[in-house]
Amino acid sequence: MDHPKRRLILHMDMNNTVIMKDEANGYSLDFTLSKILASECWGNIVEKEGAKIWKLNFNQLSFLRPDPALVSYDEFADMQYPQKTPEEEPDPARRQVLNKENKISYCKLISEFTLPGKPGYKFKSLFDKMQRCLSIPKPICDDYGLIPTDEEEKKEEDTEEKKIVITDEEDRDIIKQLFYGGKWLLIPSFYRMIQELKKSKREFSIVFRTFGSELSNVIDEFNLFCKGNHPLFNGKHGTPRLRFDGKSKSRDMIIEDYNKGYISRNPGSEDILVLGTLNRHPNSEDPEEYHAGAMDEGIVSIYRDFPSIQVAIQERLHRTASMAISDDFDYWYQNGKQSEYGKLLLIDQTDYSTLQIFFDDNIGVDYGRIVDVRDVVTGEPIPYKKAINKFIFRVDPYRAIVEADYFYKSILGCEENWNEDIRKTEAGEVDEDKGVVEEISEWDKLQQAPTEEYLSRVILPVLLPGLQVLDIERPDDPISFLALYVLKHQDMIKLPAPTPVVNNI
Repeated sequence: MDHPKRRLILHMDMNNTVIMKDEANGYSLDFTLSKILASECWGNIVEKEGAKIWKLNFNQLSFLRPDPALVSYDEFADMQYPQKTPEEEPDPARRQVLNKENKISYCKLISEFTLPGKPGYKFKSLFDKMQRCLSIPKPICDDYGLIPTDEEEKKEEDTEEKKIVITDEEDRDIIKQLFYGGKWLLIPSFYRMIQELKKSKREFSIVFRTFGSELSNVIDEFNLFCKGNHPLFNGKHGTPRLRFDGKSKSRDMIIEDYNKGYISRNPGSEDILVLGTLNRHPNSEDPEEYHAGAMDEGIVSIYRDFPSIQVAIQERLHRTASMAISDDFDYWYQNGKQSEYGKLLLIDQTDYSTLQIFFDDNIGVDYGRIVDVRDVVTGEPIPYKKAINKFIFRVDPYRAIVEADYFYKSILGCEENWNEDIRKTEAGEVDEDKGVVEEISEWDKLQQAPTEEYLSRVILPVLLPGLQVLDIERPDDPISFLALYVLKHQDMIKLPAPTPVVNNI
């Protein structure tokens, strides 16, 4: 039984999911893009002249580890310059100095990854492609006085009279702050997702979720979008005109104080949801006492137990179709970064009319890691196999940047999987492998890859060198020459092993 018009509640992580900057760690956009590539490039650690070096051993990007023996360049950099723990360095002052030095050295390795002569130079074109995808067109930069950083010196004299007049002076300041440098904050595929859902007349809500401190900027940009003042969605310079402010029959998705809040997870007691503020109470204080004044004024509300938290979120999303929630990083970190202590996602598995999906780049390949998916009725964890690619989705940051339909197509895939689960439940089918993780093999991912990605992984690594040799040799029969070259150099392409076919007799 399909539910094509079911309600969608989309929980969106921030860093490396819908924004590509990490302000808490001081990571710039360029560094973040280098780190994304370093995390998806795989090789071996070898000894050379007494030092350990990383050598590329897989010629394509891969979000999943293509071979258990391979390590990513990001992992290698982290091994070379790890952060010391109290057990490794008991002296706090000494540990702080060492960790600062190691972080600087780690950041240097990652920042230089795609520079000439460095291990990731062959992927420089992919770095440039991500940059292009996140760049705001120059005419828009000029009109708003954003000015790409490489043109800063000539900005002073000629931008004031070119600026588009925005009726709200505060919005103009926000635009300058958010987009200065000429780059997107919330990435294009996030907005494409909203456009496609609106076009499909779907009922949907957005819940921004984060362990970090970047909600303020995200809320500012998203509200610009909802009010029709986003520089890339205001109808100027050929951009689409979109708004979600409750006017002209549109949904109201503007995030006000009443639909901001935080979740506090508590060992040995009930988790709580605080709505109406992002000002988190200290662990040593009672939340009711800490927020007593705001609660008396009706500004802040506190909800305890899973059903109450679920109802509160659902009710807020019916009023205004978006929220911003700060999750409890300390609780997750202090408990070993395990999924049962992560960002709380409550699911009513009997509600077939609603599908909640949590998008996060830090979801594990075989366990939730950063998202704690629980049944709202029983309070029990929902197994990873039951949740993955239905209620939780592990985001590939590279694809999220370069593929405009990435999030929208991911929603459709999750919904198709949920429909299949519903069909099995209604048919009384028993999943004999329940609880056993089924990973999508690297081979299957390759077969499902977009044409451009497939060509870059399977054809171009051997075709381009062949064309170069062809240009030098100039043979009489170039087609036969190129075909023979490709056959002789098949080893230049490292494909994953095909998924074995199981015949049930």
